[in-house]
Amino acid sequence: MRFPVGEKTRIGISYRLSSDEIRDATGASVVIVADEALGALLTSSVGITLSYDSRNSRVDPTSGFILTLDEEVAGFGGDLSFTKTVVRAKGYMAFFDDSLVLSAEVEGGALVSLDGSDSRVTDRFFLGGNSLKGFVTGGLGPRDTGDSLGGNYYSVVRLQGSFPLGFGEDSGIFGGVFAEAGSVWDLGDIGVVNDDMFIRASTGVSLFWATPIGPLEFSYAFPILYEAGDITQNFSVAISTRF
Repeated sequence: MRFPVGEKTRIGISYRLSSDEIRDATGASVVIVADEALGALLTSSVGITLSYDSRNSRVDPTSGFILTLDEEVAGFGGDLSFTKTVVRAKGYMAFFDDSLVLSAEVEGGALVSLDGSDSRVTDRFFLGGNSLKGFVTGGLGPRDTGDSLGGNYYSVVRLQGSFPLGFGEDSGIFGGVFAEAGSVWDLGDIGVVNDDMFIRASTGVSLFWATPIGPLEFSYAFPILYEAGDITQNFSVAISTRF
């Protein structure tokens, strides 16, 4: 449920009730096996989203910025008690009669236990795929026996430029260049793997195409900062607009 609380400010309220269980983890990471041994755990949480949007357009912004705060608090009944916070800020600027649109985005999150227990892999943050190009989803961060464990904290910075390719605006085809850097880290007191913060980064090019089935983004990324054990990925396709 979302509703406005000002000319540019909106608030959303949600409730989540879920039962999560890890199965068939034999031979996997000892961290995941330990999570499996806990069985199904019930999460009862309330979520609040607060956003401030000064963009000149929600569909094709060329100026302004948007700030978003997502807060989830678990512990209203259920088995788990934690807070999960995600903060995002993204700004836009245009040049050459709005032909070239530049955007900069900063995003970060924190998962904090309220009862002193360790976080579960089902609740932690993961990066990769569309959230950090150049890596598969879960392809970076703490790992054990090849399994991605996620992290209690993450941060990402994204820079992007988009521009027409000469096919006309009606074609819905635009080009783009991007650079991204980020990290996911910290497992609390588990202490069986290296969960320090290591920056990963990539750069690349994109093709945006507004097809009849939806907006598609074709990207080719070049990972430039990565760690041993990371799973990189050059080419990717996502349902995404150029903004």
